[in-house]
Amino acid sequence: MKTAIYPGTFDPITHGHLDVVRKALLFVDKLIVALPETPAKKQFFSLSKRMQFIRESTKGVEVVSFSGLLADFAKAKKCSLIVKGVRGSADLDYELQMAFQNARMNPGLQTIFIPPSEEYAHISSTLVKELASFGHKETLSSMVPRCVEKALWKS
Repeated sequence: MKTAIYPGTFDPITHGHLDVVRKALLFVDKLIVALPETPAKKQFFSLSKRMQFIRESTKGVEVVSFSGLLADFAKAKKCSLIVKGVRGSADLDYELQMAFQNARMNPGLQTIFIPPSEEYAHISSTLVKELASFGHKETLSSMVPRCVEKALWKS
């Protein structure tokens, strides 16, 4: 059984993230969507809320949180494959560095890069939060699942 980990803060999860999930499930038997516990880093939504959004928006994935380094988490899960979404060259440059370091710390740990579909390539969690802060309700429905959209208007 091939298991992969798709890590990220997902603050909040977007249609781009969900597109990467759908594509990853074409290649693996099990996908773990893993959110790091980063108490020092200020997130817009709480860890539990972000995990709830992912559970509401996906089927067939395990949603967990982890503390520490991704390479150590992967080793503990006996997982040798990491999935990363990349929207462009800036994402790829950063994610390549992380992939090399993870492989150094956990030999055999491989990273695959999956671009979102073109219609989602411009979407980022940062953009979503910025548009929400300026009241652009009409554009958010094409960027995030309904549960996230509703929560953005409550905050």
